[in-house]
Amino acid sequence: VNEFLRLDPGVAGPGASGLDVVRLQARRGDFGPVASEAEIEQKVAERVAMMRKPGGTRYERRTATGQIIEFNFRPIPDGGMLAIYRDITQLKEQQAATEAARNRAEAAQGLLDDALASMDSGIGIWDANERLIQSNGAYRAINRNIPEIVQPGTTLEVAARAAMRAQYEMVDRPVQEEEAERMARLIVDQHRRGDGALEFPYGPQTWQRLTAARTKSGGYVSQFTDISELRHRERDLRRERDLAKAAQDEAEAANQAKSTFLATMSHE
Repeated sequence: VNEFLRLDPGVAGPGASGLDVVRLQARRGDFGPVASEAEIEQKVAERVAMMRKPGGTRYERRTATGQIIEFNFRPIPDGGMLAIYRDITQLKEQQAATEAARNRAEAAQGLLDDALASMDSGIGIWDANERLIQSNGAYRAINRNIPEIVQPGTTLEVAARAAMRAQYEMVDRPVQEEEAERMARLIVDQHRRGDGALEFPYGPQTWQRLTAARTKSGGYVSQFTDISELRHRERDLRRERDLAKAAQDEAEAANQAKSTFLATMSHE
């Protein structure tokens, strides 16, 4: 007790009164500033009333030396009191460090959630064991909230197979097992390499491009990008080229016919 509370051995030694101990603490300002003996006795009365609660009491207080002490008072059958003092300074520091780390992690997670929610592309994040950690709303929408694809904890291989089977179901065609397995393997291999792109139809007039990147922790990031507009432009360009080629062929054919006609007339 003397070590914890820095008490004078003459006050806290065997046979000393508990009131004398509390009075010494009050006098030196352990319970707050005091300006007179009356204020000291008031502090003593308040502290003793707290200690004598029928069910006991427990509280923590930082001492003048900077230590955090846990005070635990329990009444005993003979009318006395058991007082337990415990230095919890290190414990509190560890708790504070843990709380600070948790707050930083929550703040980082909040920023990540906001960033993912703001993206039009579908994003899926996988850990080093190829299990889905997190995805955004666009990812879940693209994959139609199929649990095998979007449920955290699902594996990359399970998700890839489910996604390829869903392509056939979307257009109401029987699943071609060998082709679905081949495409699923392409997706898995693409992620493990961390490069390349795969394109597939998402609907009658919509297309998605799937890319993958490796993370420093050994996981992956999947990204689905809507390339429908690009596909439509490519289709329109092909159509324009075909029309231009047809017009050119027609013009060349007309020129050839004209040349043949003039040559024939000239001969005649």
